[in-house]
Amino acid sequence: MIGTSDRTDAWWESMPPADTARVARHAVFLTWAPDSFDKILGRWNESGGKVASLIARMAAVAAVFAG
Repeated sequence: MIGTSDRTDAWWESMPPADTARVARHAVFLTWAPDSFDKILGRWNESGGKVASLIARMAAVAAVFAG
């Protein structure tokens, strides 16, 4: 039911040799959540918008106090 933290899975990715020269960075995204990456990314994007809106509102209030 809980599982273990020690897990080894085989994983590989193929890439045409011509494309390997263009690779500047490689990252792997792992999650315990059952949601798809698209769903998780959508939530992060939504949260980022809420934070940006809050910062803009706080900046407006700060401008009033700063005169």
